[in-house]
Amino acid sequence: MRKIKSLYLLLVITLVMSFLFSCADKPVAGPVNINYDLKTYTLNWDKVNKATHYILDINGILYESETNEYSFRESDKGLYRVKIKAVFKNKESIYSNTITFVVSDNVKLLMYSDGESLYWEAVDGATYEINYFENLALKTVIVTQNVFPIPQSLKEGVNEIRLKVYMEEKVISDQTITLDYNMIRIFKNSPYIIRAYKAKEVYMNGSKAYGVSVREENVRLSPSLISKHGGETYISVSGEENVMKRVLILPEPYELESFYIQPYVGEDVKYKFSFKDYVITKIEGLNVNVDYRIEVFSTLVINKDYINRYIENNPTASKIGLKVSLTSNGINEELYLEIDLNKGRIE
Repeated sequence: MRKIKSLYLLLVITLVMSFLFSCADKPVAGPVNINYDLKTYTLNWDKVNKATHYILDINGILYESETNEYSFRESDKGLYRVKIKAVFKNKESIYSNTITFVVSDNVKLLMYSDGESLYWEAVDGATYEINYFENLALKTVIVTQNVFPIPQSLKEGVNEIRLKVYMEEKVISDQTITLDYNMIRIFKNSPYIIRAYKAKEVYMNGSKAYGVSVREENVRLSPSLISKHGGETYISVSGEENVMKRVLILPEPYELESFYIQPYVGEDVKYKFSFKDYVITKIEGLNVNVDYRIEVFSTLVINKDYINRYIENNPTASKIGLKVSLTSNGINEELYLEIDLNKGRIE
């Protein structure tokens, strides 16, 4: 009987110790009820029992606080993301959830567009007011998410959208974005400059762009950045001024280095090109490698046999018109060439 009691006591002790160790290893929750007071510029949270101090991760930089509050009165104006953990004598809690807020009466949030929707930096607990004109009438839309689908009526010409951000019925941000849907043609391997005052970020089709030179009154997109895109592209600049441009990025233009009219003198007719990224896909009415060919990737050759057949079938013709189709990365171009038959006609 005594042996059974001993075994029972040992089992109880084992269970108690396991419980204590499991409690010791269990993560301690971080601070809760974190709140930023717009009027006092103070962040506060509920006290954590037995905490000696707190560590704040503010935009990726660590700070300490001996109390359950932290003042942002002397901080730079802008958007802040903060998470907090409590520190005890022998351990630390996990971080709290991240809270996002704005320090300022009126701050410029990053604001951009991908041509379909408008986006901006989110602020926890904020309400967003969108204003724009449609058929000369002012439209106002209230949203709770940091995205706004652009109405179809604004997707032509130049229009403005105004964004107001409210916290506790107080406006903390008020700014506009200019949407320019007029198509601008630009070329790969060439820089592109957009006028925008004190720019901060550049987005292309909604994704942050790298390879941008920011200046006081404009931004310069490098040729290497432009070359990574093609076709219809939306470039959005965020800063003191917010602008969006609709551009058509074309391949670097080909060059016809010889004159577009060539005489026929009884031999093959040749046109010298600098094709860049373009290739000839067809010549209307002609068969490749039968009526024409490409030599050394730069010369279009019209075979004399084709020209002689044409003259035989069209004895009064003074020229041959060639409708040439070229393409590069989905961009199609047409070029018109001529062969002058007056010098080389076969009698």
